[in-house]
Amino acid sequence: MAFNGAFYDRLYKDKPYAREVERMLPYLKGKTLLDIGGGTGGHAVVLKGKGFEPHVIDLSASMLAIAANKGLTTEIADIATYRSKKTYDSAIAMFHVLNFCKDLTPVLANIRDALQDGGVLVFDMWDPTVKKEGSAWRFDGLMTRYSRKKWRGNEVYIDFFFPFFLRFERNHLYCPSAYDMKKQITEAGFTLEKWEEDGLNFFGVAKKI
Repeated sequence: MAFNGAFYDRLYKDKPYAREVERMLPYLKGKTLLDIGGGTGGHAVVLKGKGFEPHVIDLSASMLAIAANKGLTTEIADIATYRSKKTYDSAIAMFHVLNFCKDLTPVLANIRDALQDGGVLVFDMWDPTVKKEGSAWRFDGLMTRYSRKKWRGNEVYIDFFFPFFLRFERNHLYCPSAYDMKKQITEAGFTLEKWEEDGLNFFGVAKKI
């Protein structure tokens, strides 16, 4: 979403970052970590508190300014064209970051290049077999918003309207099937170490070979 970082943290103030980090911890390697599409650093700040050395990349300068204020190292970057200056023990791409990439081939190649040998990528994605649609209002003070979700094949459009800001946002997500995602992971030079489906999302751990 294109909102600035301060609004983003207010919008997702209830997101269970700590619980999601606990889920990742058994699979993360070493200490250095690349947080892909890490935004305002919700996961990274928890990981830093556990002894990791996260580096947050994102397209939004506003998001990264908030992350930097939390004591995180940041870099404006698009993972589709990213060329890392160093290699990392681990990488994460959480909160459906990979779903915003239409072509995962260069994305996965760049992530692999950014990892040390044996390094791991931990990610989550939407399950396209669960095509929940509809619209709703959520009343949350200035963050009150109307949302509408519409699927077209394996792509989903999520529209938001924030009446207090007279602002419209659209998120367009690409949602490969489990079969296609597993195939792309292996073709990119990873082995799939973990794959879980919870009825709404995929959770995966891929190891660089």
